[in-house]
Amino acid sequence: MGKFTNYLEKYLEKQEKYLEKYVGKVDLIKRILIPINVFTFVLFMLSASYTITKQYKGIKTTVDESTDHLVDFLRSSSVSTALVGLDAMMVEVFVKEALKFKNFSYIAVVDPSGSPLSKVSEKIEGSGFVHKEKEIKNDAGVSLGKVMYGYNYGD
Repeated sequence: MGKFTNYLEKYLEKQEKYLEKYVGKVDLIKRILIPINVFTFVLFMLSASYTITKQYKGIKTTVDESTDHLVDFLRSSSVSTALVGLDAMMVEVFVKEALKFKNFSYIAVVDPSGSPLSKVSEKIEGSGFVHKEKEIKNDAGVSLGKVMYGYNYGD
């Protein structure tokens, strides 16, 4: 029995030394490595959210400007000419071409009384859509109608 108890005592001493060593490492991890990792993770998340926000604002600005420019083009040239001649078919062709731009949800051209000249698309309601309208005037400043349009930032 003496040999066995000596062996057991030595084994337990080794285990105690091992545990002391391991517990010392756990303290190091708790005191230094975990806070560093948490700080790095928080810094990464802040950086990612800033980047995503900046990209969203850039995309939003680009879509706003491009849709406004396209509608301004329609308003200033082709549609106003078609409205003067009351050529509804030509207005529909312009609207169909403008709807090929992927962000447009709808485009409607109406005369001064509010009756639609284009029946290609109808107003879409819901969240995520931006609704705008611009008046079409001739050179003398007389209202010829309005271009109402909506678009989203998706896709």
